[in-house]
Amino acid sequence: MGFLHDIFTVCGGISIALGLIYLFVAYWLNFEKRYLYFGVFSIFAGFYYFIDIWNLEGLGGSMFQERLLIFTAAVYYGIFPWFIGEYTRIRKLNLQWGLSFTFLLAFILLLAIPSHSGSHISWQILAHTGTMGIVVYGLWCGWHFYSVNKKSGTLLLLSLFIMLALTLEEVLSTYTGFGLFRNLEFEFLPLDFYPMFFILIMAGNLTNELVMRYQMDLELSLRERKWTMLMERINLIVVELDMNGRIQYINPFYEELTGYEVSKVLGQNWYDLMIHEEERNAIRKTSTTNPELFLPNYKNSIVTTRGEKKMIHWSNMYLTNEEGERIGSLSIGLDSTQQEKYMEEIQILKMKLEAENIFLKEELVLNYDFGEITGKSDALKYALYRIEQVAKTDTTVLLEGETGVGKELFARAIHTTSQRKNAPMFKVNCTSMPVNLIESELFGHEKGAFTGADNIRPGRFEVADRGTLFLDEIGELPLELQPKLLRVLEEGEFERLGSNTTRKVDVRIIVATNRNLKEEVDQGRFREDLYYRLNTFQISIPPLRKRKEDIPLLVDSFVRHFNKKLGKRVHKINKHTLKLLNNYEWPGNIRELRNTIERSVITSSGSELRIDEALISQKGSSTRDAKRIVPLETIEREHIISALKACKWRIEGAQGAARFLDLHPNTLRNRMKKLKIERPN
Repeated sequence: MGFLHDIFTVCGGISIALGLIYLFVAYWLNFEKRYLYFGVFSIFAGFYYFIDIWNLEGLGGSMFQERLLIFTAAVYYGIFPWFIGEYTRIRKLNLQWGLSFTFLLAFILLLAIPSHSGSHISWQILAHTGTMGIVVYGLWCGWHFYSVNKKSGTLLLLSLFIMLALTLEEVLSTYTGFGLFRNLEFEFLPLDFYPMFFILIMAGNLTNELVMRYQMDLELSLRERKWTMLMERINLIVVELDMNGRIQYINPFYEELTGYEVSKVLGQNWYDLMIHEEERNAIRKTSTTNPELFLPNYKNSIVTTRGEKKMIHWSNMYLTNEEGERIGSLSIGLDSTQQEKYMEEIQILKMKLEAENIFLKEELVLNYDFGEITGKSDALKYALYRIEQVAKTDTTVLLEGETGVGKELFARAIHTTSQRKNAPMFKVNCTSMPVNLIESELFGHEKGAFTGADNIRPGRFEVADRGTLFLDEIGELPLELQPKLLRVLEEGEFERLGSNTTRKVDVRIIVATNRNLKEEVDQGRFREDLYYRLNTFQISIPPLRKRKEDIPLLVDSFVRHFNKKLGKRVHKINKHTLKLLNNYEWPGNIRELRNTIERSVITSSGSELRIDEALISQKGSSTRDAKRIVPLETIEREHIISALKACKWRIEGAQGAARFLDLHPNTLRNRMKKLKIERPN
């Protein structure tokens, strides 16, 4: 027994010593739970060994000694699940409470029930069941911990497997009388030595953690000193705020810039103290009080003690605690007040220069090669200048011009010089299609949305996302679709035909028309709100008759193009031909000129371009005759007014205008309303 006495004495002394050390460590670390649980576990394991020593030395009665053993075992095994949960960072509170409560209850009842009674055996079985539950819980936690920390996880799993083996051996020897250690000269339970084995392993791991923690604290302290020195000396504002916007830290440069004493502003609300009233509410929305709207970069002005505004560019980041919860923000600000003034002056000078360029059109120098657009007339130069102004923005552009002036070429020029030039440009002609088909073309449709819609089809707005969409002849867009187009322009949102799902797109819109949209609005054929939205930036493309000096360049360009296409060798154009082309009014504009040159290249047999003069003259007379034709609505309006005057503005009855015009009275009233015919006062 002397050998066993010495072993128990060493185990008890080591356990209590380590327990006291780790209780002190827990106190030093603000009662961190895993060190606290380990300390309590170790101390009660030490008491368990010393109670066994009392029995070996013949001290105390057997009942007293047995109950103390049960009590100390109950405490340190009851603490076991909590230590494992904290150590592996896997906290299953309900499971931990259940295991500890079951184990403690079983051992408390074992204290009260005599060892020879049947009830004592029942509660002993429950206690062993609780022990097995603790082992299984520990193995499950240890396996998860192993996937994160191989070294510590391996030691934990190894010690728990040993505990599992020893527990099974004790259960076997308790209920069957057979045990691996029963035949030794002195009887002992191998599980009695497990706490010492486990304490030594975990003490090594926890000590290693403390050493690493100490090293990290030293490194963090060194970095903190460097960071503090940097913040104290840098010519930038450094501000730390809590989640309510209260100032936690400000560096000395802030005091130098604003005049506020650092010590007097700590704890005050940053937004109330430093932000001007006009900007305060907007800035709060991007602050830590609104995490969803938090901006990593923005600029705003702050107010100094002298009432001056300083423009600051901020870089912001969230501060978090160990659990990842947001506790505030850190902002670094650069004073850009002087730079903002310089930029404002540059912008004013730029605006003045642009205004001067409008009046000095002869001196316009275009920065871009607009490819297929040919000419050097002032009217064309100004239109191209307008393209330069708007191309780099995402502003909606309205191209106005007669049929055949090349509106699509201008739209493509805007796209190819824009920031979206690497994305495609799509074109949709708003004429010649029914309402449901043009809606499907623009916005797409779902399967079964209408007859013939056998598959899902994305519209042009979807496929043009991040690119440009050119809507030609926008004046022909049906009234029913105009609100939907307005919504895309305003909000970038739409729904496919037959769908309720809202889709968002980023599309640059260019529209073109040969109509006067303002007159269309007045006639009720175009929405006024859509007109003003489209008319943000208007470019008027001049007709060919207003840029006659471009005709020779255009003719030369078309001749070279059709030579290559048709295999011709026309390279001479005489003065008479140029004069003939120059004297013609070209009602069909560039398109008509192109077709005329193509026909002439085909019919020219030699190297000289020959124009059919009779064809040009016929076109000219047709144009003059067309100018004398009066619109049908004008004739109808004049005829109805004549009939009304003859009938003294009476509509119905035997002497009414409806009878003489052979119309139903209501039909006549509708015609009068449409043609805006009103009886004079």
